[in-house]
Amino acid sequence: EHALQLLTQPLNVAALNSLKRLSLKGAPLTSSPPATLAAALSHCQRLNILDLDGSALQELPEVLADMPSLEILFLPGLGLTSVPSFLAKCPQLRMLGVRNNQLETINAQHLPRSLEWLIAANNQLCAIPHVANVQQVRKLMLSHNRLTEKALEPVAGIACLEMLRVASNLLERFPPQLARHPRLAWVAV
Repeated sequence: EHALQLLTQPLNVAALNSLKRLSLKGAPLTSSPPATLAAALSHCQRLNILDLDGSALQELPEVLADMPSLEILFLPGLGLTSVPSFLAKCPQLRMLGVRNNQLETINAQHLPRSLEWLIAANNQLCAIPHVANVQQVRKLMLSHNRLTEKALEPVAGIACLEMLRVASNLLERFPPQLARHPRLAWVAV
């Protein structure tokens, strides 16, 4: 509640600029105009972690791409149907959580090359186009989706992949290319 007040009352630029973590989990952000949230976030230049879990945002503010210190972004339960392309411009983003949304695909061209963790469980994913774009991903959580063996095969092209969770998908069998991945040490099927 305090975090929501900080964003919606007259802007305290000094306080916003000093924030390193901001949790708006469950905050009713639909009651604030999107421009208000975007204006407040534009002052959060030191923010490392932003959690918008269940905040009922209708769309993500593009100002996220201009946050130079943002490393971890949690967007679960927002009803997202796509990952916005501007996230690819987040220079330091290492971890992205988009679980419990309505994603059918995640175009990896919309993800930053710096990404190391992608948490996309509990969606309706059936494809991850251009997944070779995210070579730094080490941990990939894709359980409870609709991925098939063929859709998952390109994941073997992620050089740094160490952990993969793909339980409760539509896998006929585990892709042989992934079984031979040199760095993949932990798999949940």
